[in-house]
Amino acid sequence: MCMPTPVVSLESAQVFWDIVSE
Repeated sequence: MCMPTPVVSLESAQVFWDIVSE
């Protein structure tokens, strides 16, 4: 995981935000 793609970042951000938003 030297250079995470923006897609993975967005996906992770969405899931992370979803959990934090709860």
